[in-house]
Order: sequence, then structure tokens, then C-alpha cells
Amino acid sequence: MSELASRTYRLGTLLGAASLAGLIAIASGEALAGGLEELYQTGHCPNCDLKGVDLYGASLWRANLAAADLSGSEMSQSGLRKANLAGANLQQARLSSADMLGAELSKSKLNQAELYKVNLSEADLRAADLSGAHIVDADLSGADLTGANLKDAVLAGSLLVGTVLEGADLSGADLSEADLKGAKLTGAKLSGANLIAANLEDADLSDVDLSDVNLSGANLSGAKLDAAE
Repeated sequence: MSELASRTYRLGTLLGAASLAGLIAIASGEALAGGLEELYQTGHCPNCDLKGVDLYGASLWRANLAAADLSGSEMSQSGLRKANLAGANLQQARLSSADMLGAELSKSKLNQAELYKVNLSEADLRAADLSGAHIVDADLSGADLTGANLKDAVLAGSLLVGTVLEGADLSGADLSEADLKGAKLTGAKLSGANLIAANLEDADLSDVDLSDVNLSGANLSGAKLDAAE
């Protein structure tokens, strides 16, 4: 076994369910192999080039991956609780069923990412780009998405109880059957959004742009609508 393959095997062992064959296959580039080695050695890899890496089911709790390039990566069912992914590039990454509770994702790029059933509760997503992301049946309760870009994102059936969405762009987003009870949406853009059967009980919709919003069957009991357009 080559030294690189040996190191990749040890990384595969460390990461548990991550695919050994996949790791060996994608580790042919020097920069990527170096990034995987650093991740293996320290559990951290800030600013690393990890494009397209296969970390399916990896256990990376509290890992420092700030500003890392993970675009197009496979990270479904990975454990990323409290991980630092601030400023990371996760464009078109697959993170379905990943556990990202309390993760730091401020200013990260998650546009067009697959986030089906992901756990992002209590996560910091301030100023993150989630435009066009698929976040269906996900848990974002208590998360902070202040100033986040969620334009055309699909959040159908997701849990956003107590979520902070102040100044966020949700124009054209699909929030059908989403639970936004007690969410803070002050100054958010919701023009053209789909809120069919959404729960907005006790939500703060002050100064929100509601033009062309579909609120059919939505629950607005106790919602604050001061100066909403």
C-alpha cells in the first residue's frame, strides 16, 4: 500500500463511515491530499482545498474548517456539531441528514446545497448565502440567519421555531408548511414567497415585504405585522 493510500486508510478509520475507496479516489491531487492529511492529523483544516471530498458519515464535531473550500463535497449524515465553517465554500455540497447543531456558518456559501433533513438548530448563519438551497424538512430552530440570502430556497416543512431571520432575503422562497412560530423576521424580504399552510403564530413580521406572498391557510395568530407591506 502506498504512503498516500495508507494515510487515507487511517483517515477513513478516523472518519468512521466515510468511504475509503472514495477518499483514495479523490485524494490524487497534491493540495487535496495535503488537506486530508491535515484533517487526519489535527481534526482541523481551515482554508483547505477540499473540493468534491467524500466525507459521508464523518465525525467532525468541533472541527475547524473555516474558509475551507468544500464545494461539491459529499457530507451527508456527517457529524458537524459546533464545527467552525465560517466563510466556508459549501456550494452544491450534499449535507442531507447532517448534524450541524450549533455550527458556526456565518458568511458561508451554501447556495444550491442539498440540506434535506439537516439539523441546523442553534447554528450561526448570519450573512450566509443559501440561495436556491434545498432545506426541506430541516431543523433550523433557534438558528441566527440575520441578513442571510435565502432567495428561491426551498424550506418546505422545515422547523424554524424562534429562528432569527431579521433582514434576510426570502424572496421567492418555498416555506409551505414550515413552522415559523415565534420567528423574528423584522425587515425581511418575502416577496413572492410561498407560505401556504405555514405556521407564523407569534412571529414578528414588522417591516416585512409581503408583496405577492401566498399565505393561503397560514396561521397568523398573534403575529406582529406593524408596517408590513
